[in-house]
Amino acid sequence: MPSGERAAAGLRPPGVSDGYLRGQVTDSDGRGIAAAEITAYRQDRPGIFVQRTDVDGRYAILLPWGRYRLEARATGFASMWYRQVAAAEAAAILHWEMDAPDPAVDFALPSAPSPVTTGG
Repeated sequence: MPSGERAAAGLRPPGVSDGYLRGQVTDSDGRGIAAAEITAYRQDRPGIFVQRTDVDGRYAILLPWGRYRLEARATGFASMWYRQVAAAEAAAILHWEMDAPDPAVDFALPSAPSPVTTGG
């Protein structure tokens, strides 16, 4: 496949080991969340990569291929892990291999629970 066609299909040129993880962070109504933080924790070697979303909740992180746990968080919202899991220990790992298409991962964050107050 010629390199122009590979780029259009979301594929990197042969031998290139970096690419973009892209996606969008939304609230439960589907509205983009600005300034949400996406963190990619590399699992196969040391590395933590962080990116904030734009005004529409979209992000792109340049990452080397590998295995990652992905977390999205924003003020006023509960954090979520890859595959819409709330607990880090239960989160799926994104396996991204060389010459695979650049992955797209979206997150829908629920509102954070209101703090419980007791009357006095």
